[in-house]
Amino acid sequence: MKTQISKEQRVTFSLSMLSSISSNYDPTQTSETIEEWTKKKTQEILTDPRIISDIGEWKIVWGPQVATGLKGISKNSMFIANSVDDPTKYIIAIAGTNPKSLYDWKVEDCAVEADEMVAWNKITLNKDSTNYGKISKGTYSGINILFNMKDTSTGKSFIEFISPLLNQKNSIKVTGHSLGGALSPSIALYINDEFSNPASINYNPNYASNVSCMSTAGPTPGDAVFAEHYNEIMATDSVRFWNTSDIVPHAWKDSLLKKIPSIYVPFGIEKTPFITNVTQRALTKSQGGEYTQLLGDGSPLDHEYIKVDNSLDPYKQFLAEAAQQHTTAYNELFQITDYMTKVIQEKTGSTK
Repeated sequence: MKTQISKEQRVTFSLSMLSSISSNYDPTQTSETIEEWTKKKTQEILTDPRIISDIGEWKIVWGPQVATGLKGISKNSMFIANSVDDPTKYIIAIAGTNPKSLYDWKVEDCAVEADEMVAWNKITLNKDSTNYGKISKGTYSGINILFNMKDTSTGKSFIEFISPLLNQKNSIKVTGHSLGGALSPSIALYINDEFSNPASINYNPNYASNVSCMSTAGPTPGDAVFAEHYNEIMATDSVRFWNTSDIVPHAWKDSLLKKIPSIYVPFGIEKTPFITNVTQRALTKSQGGEYTQLLGDGSPLDHEYIKVDNSLDPYKQFLAEAAQQHTTAYNELFQITDYMTKVIQEKTGSTK
């Protein structure tokens, strides 16, 4: 049965895409810092009449905060938005991989060695000794960066900001795409584990909010035990969308990784030794990690072939198709191409 996308999910995806605009920052085009620029552009986009008409009116109440790496390049970004139409609705939007960030590629996306995985119990302050599984070093690095962000307006971390909101009947949805698709469920689970679990040192007996997650295109954040724990706590309040023609959510589960070399054969792009070798290295890198996708098969979406230059070598055709299926395809599937995507391109000068 074809996966249906609701209006609310379109809105959530639009805000998820907005969280990644810091990757479009070009210091040669402005005297503003990356954070100043990101805050200004986010505000410009949210107040654009076309966006308000499409997703309603939203105001930023925390962030956007940007963590930078080498040469001031954005490696993580996040904001919290509050619906003006329904003040009980909050969205925590977490940026995806910045293609320009070597740190994102090498650490947050690809640090998946089994011997470097981190026990979930070391992150949440539980008083019991239950095994809740492990997450990758990359996921751990990413969520720690998010934990350490301080909003320049309020002086608070995002956890400090949302803590009082949890005492009221609010809807708090965490969302993200790509890297954000691995970090967002981890953050949503953390909030639930940390504040609604009586075994937690930070247990809040007045916890009244609903904390949910909508992730897209995310790789596996952790192992099978972690996935089981996530599913037990979050299954009724989570959705994981993934395009079956996108290679990113095929990582890092063995059986899914093995499908990558021939994934575009039905599109007329032949299997190549180069992609096969890269896939084998990925399998070796993640060996023993028992990586498992959250929510089982999730909510799969199917996108048709996106035409690429067939005069290219097959491996280059593969890479071009993979890039499109991870980005453009989702914009089309969520029907935001003529809305949020277009306005982001106009306001930031991006061609993505």
